[in-house]
Amino acid sequence: MKSNTFNYSLLAVGVATVMGINTAHAATASTNGVTGTAAPIDNVATASYSVGTVAQPKVTSNTVTINVKETANFSLIATNGNTIDTNANRAVTLGGKNTFVHSLSNTGNVTDTYTVTAKAVNDTTLNTVASPNYLFKADSDTIGFVIKRTSDGTALTLAEGQALGLTVVAGNIASGDTIKLAPGLTAELTYQASLPSANQIGGNTGVGILTASSAFIGVGTVLTNENQSIVKLPVFSIVKRVTKTLNLSDLTDEATYTITVKNNKDSAYAADATNIKIIDSLPAGLKLVAGSIVTTVDNSGLLVSSGTKGTIGNAAITSSKGTSSAIDSFEIGNVNLPVGAVVTVTFRVLQDADETLVLPTINHARVEAPVGNVTIIDSTDNTDPNENTATYYPANDDIENTNGTTPTGTGGDSTQPLSTVKRAIAISSPTTREIAPASGTASQVTHTAIITNTGRDAEGTAANPLNFTILDDSANANVRPVVGPVNITYTPAGSTNSITRSVSPTTTDGNTYTLNDTTLPAGGIPNGGTFTISYNVSSGNVTNPTDVTKVAAVGSTETTIVTLTPTGTGAPAVTTINDTTNVKGLTLLKQAAVQVDCSGTIPPYQGELKADGSATILTTSAKPGDCIYYKITANNTFTSISGTSLAGVTLSDLTNQWKSRSTYQSGTATGGTGDGSVTIANSGNASTEAVTTNLGTLANGATGSMTFFIKVNP
Repeated sequence: MKSNTFNYSLLAVGVATVMGINTAHAATASTNGVTGTAAPIDNVATASYSVGTVAQPKVTSNTVTINVKETANFSLIATNGNTIDTNANRAVTLGGKNTFVHSLSNTGNVTDTYTVTAKAVNDTTLNTVASPNYLFKADSDTIGFVIKRTSDGTALTLAEGQALGLTVVAGNIASGDTIKLAPGLTAELTYQASLPSANQIGGNTGVGILTASSAFIGVGTVLTNENQSIVKLPVFSIVKRVTKTLNLSDLTDEATYTITVKNNKDSAYAADATNIKIIDSLPAGLKLVAGSIVTTVDNSGLLVSSGTKGTIGNAAITSSKGTSSAIDSFEIGNVNLPVGAVVTVTFRVLQDADETLVLPTINHARVEAPVGNVTIIDSTDNTDPNENTATYYPANDDIENTNGTTPTGTGGDSTQPLSTVKRAIAISSPTTREIAPASGTASQVTHTAIITNTGRDAEGTAANPLNFTILDDSANANVRPVVGPVNITYTPAGSTNSITRSVSPTTTDGNTYTLNDTTLPAGGIPNGGTFTISYNVSSGNVTNPTDVTKVAAVGSTETTIVTLTPTGTGAPAVTTINDTTNVKGLTLLKQAAVQVDCSGTIPPYQGELKADGSATILTTSAKPGDCIYYKITANNTFTSISGTSLAGVTLSDLTNQWKSRSTYQSGTATGGTGDGSVTIANSGNASTEAVTTNLGTLANGATGSMTFFIKVNP
């Protein structure tokens, strides 16, 4: 109420008391009061008397005049606001209206008539809001009133009003019409102001004033109250999160979604939400895990802690809306969210094997809330044609993101893509290699193993690391993998050029290797790509190949086990290959045949090699005069697998083994690249004289032989 200083003109206490004036509160909530002169009260006394029996003339006293003063005073108070002058911050919903209440009281001592007007005006001296969005007056210019006793607030009956000179005690007046009040009466004034359709936006404010003036006081004194409305509606912030990467290679793997819907108390225009729906339809390729939907509500952050609590609503109703029959949608109705309450819905999902998973896999949530005469639809999907928050929220108050970051704006929403992994990788293509009994360094053999990525995601990366081991089965102590770095050849993702990197074991002298973004800084291999592992195997004493104590037996074999162990999310199964290393070289067989009396047919040669490379022991006997034929056969056991030739093959048979009992006759040689001659080498040297031939080079799988005979001395 406008406050104007008023100096009330008091009568003498006695007169004021007689007239029922409350001198202690006469100026409370008042504007300029007016005191006027009414008809004065004149009082003259007379006296009559007699003297004896004779009547005397009437005697008249002096005139006593008392001037009566009538005072008009009134107040106008805003009764559903936070001050006596204003009804401020009165909430109005969409399509709704405000009802403003005021008290007009006659606080003077004279019956008065008041003009009451509702105007679409912003009174700058009563600053309820700095810059209102619209101005309003009374709907249909109608103001309702009920006349009551100021003392106790009871409404007058018509008869009581008529006794006080009033013709009506309740009803409606048009804005600008008058109401008559006797002293001590109050008119409770009400009027409604509808929200304009153009201003149905949260936080929009409207302003209007109600004025009253006194007929008794006249022009110049107007009391003003200001009314202010604000559009209030629920302000939903929807945040959707998903935990765990879904392994698309495993139809039983699950991911968990969480939807939180907050009625944001940080918004100045937030209002309680009742009977809302939370709706979720999964993207194609996903389905709900039966019975996994759980709903909770958190009331710890309520704007009004003692007010209405949030409730979780009805049980979820599920349905199928995709191309398969799987359950992929749900709706939770009758959720109540007062300002500051948060409802949380969690549920689990699986792959739907009957649908193709859409990529990127972004699951949206939607809230539908009845507000006034409309239904607000808020979604994490800003392409949802049904979302209408842009109509009812201020600009930038509802901004959606799909990258999982914290939403901006008091009504911002957020969701994120479902992280999926589809890995399929295995080791294959075992190799067989041939090695000499003593490889040294130069003749070590190289095995390869191929790791093939048939999955969707790159392998050998930080997210999808790979471990592999190269394990000797220890069956052949003299053949083993070379300890140390191995080579990896591959074409990185995004490149067309293959590269080879040396990768060291994870521990010194270990046999486990890791492929990740550290060991392969150029990146792993994409779908369809391969890693080729190359590692060496040695035999014998590597530093001293002539060490016969470490030589590997020709014909022996060794197995090397290469195991691939994918790690990380959605890791495929472990796969293994066995590489084989066969020891190859030169085998030597010495056979004999005895020609009786050195004449006639030479019988078949006796003696053969066993599977382990050893020869059978001959049991043939001879007598003086017989001829003994010896056949020494050299065999290159290397095969076309390696294609290894043996060079400088020389066959020798020391004469001191038989010279004391027999005499050398002659010899021939076949096979190899030699000239076929057989000679006596180091003739005359008892310890080194030998029958010898140079076969030259023996190709893989080839044999060469030297044949000579001696005659047993008589």
